[in-house]
Amino acid sequence: MGNWSKYQTGKPDVTDEYQSSIDLIADRIDNNENGLNGDDALTSIDINGGAIDGTPIGASSESTGNFSTVTASSATITTAEITNLVTSGTADIFGTWDNSTYSVATNYQASTDGFVMAYFTPLGSFCGLSIYTDSSDTPSALRARSHGNSGVTLYVITPVKKSDYFRIEAVCSTSITINWLPIGS
Repeated sequence: MGNWSKYQTGKPDVTDEYQSSIDLIADRIDNNENGLNGDDALTSIDINGGAIDGTPIGASSESTGNFSTVTASSATITTAEITNLVTSGTADIFGTWDNSTYSVATNYQASTDGFVMAYFTPLGSFCGLSIYTDSSDTPSALRARSHGNSGVTLYVITPVKKSDYFRIEAVCSTSITINWLPIGS
């Protein structure tokens, strides 16, 4: 049954056979007081709860995080309130130009935030383009206007909030091009 006399009450008698293992463990603990030293490989870690510096971790789905700086090689943000966005490199903010057929003096509702742009070349004198936009289904708030004479292309562009309406009005026009540029995809 082994030598149970080593395990008497009081301080155990540590033999040379065990002392080397105890010294090795003590050395590893002493040399690693501040955590992992980079030489230890952790191949399978599963943390299912708690927090690190107040940031929740674990669980089976995303939770929350409060970070002063986030750096990533790529990221997709589906919903966010951004108060101070600073980018470097490329940031895709706009969607694809919508070149559908829009008509003058017709009210349209914006499905996203975006910009409406219209242009034409007048054939007479004192011709003009105007964009109205607001939350009414017949917008009356003038946001952009351009006037000019024959031969000079007139352009107007203005932002439109999601769910607001917009309408283009023209004086002495022939063919007007109207485009929508959404913010986001």
